[in-house]
Amino acid sequence: MFAKKLEKNCNYAQLSCPLAENEQQYLRYMPNKLKTILLEDDMVARMILENYCSNHPSIEFVKDFDDIAEAIDYINTHPVDLIFLDIQLKNSSGFDLLQHVPSTTKVIITTSDSDNIEKAHSYHIDNILIKPITLESFLWSIKKLSD
Repeated sequence: MFAKKLEKNCNYAQLSCPLAENEQQYLRYMPNKLKTILLEDDMVARMILENYCSNHPSIEFVKDFDDIAEAIDYINTHPVDLIFLDIQLKNSSGFDLLQHVPSTTKVIITTSDSDNIEKAHSYHIDNILIKPITLESFLWSIKKLSD
């Protein structure tokens, strides 16, 4: 049952195929892979995003977290270029992490709550992805980082 749900939300075949020509063009502007972490407490969403990140040529997927304190400890001791940040966590808000993020680190908010979109714009973020996150929206979001 779980595998079918994950399969329905994530088209693995698309991830393994070569990037389209226009996608390859922007990779020239991102010569180094982005060291990326993910803060997400929903297991299915985390697996989908981890799969997208792990298969993207400009991303070095480093670690995933479901706890904000562990993520804060990590970013205070390791260089991170990109964070995918869920806002609605079980015991805290992803917004609490933002005060600990260096200004050079890019942040992509992930949310299923439209109320978070307005609040997110008051912080330094690079993009917002609405759940469920499709491969197309993920690729667009990564491409936008290089614009």
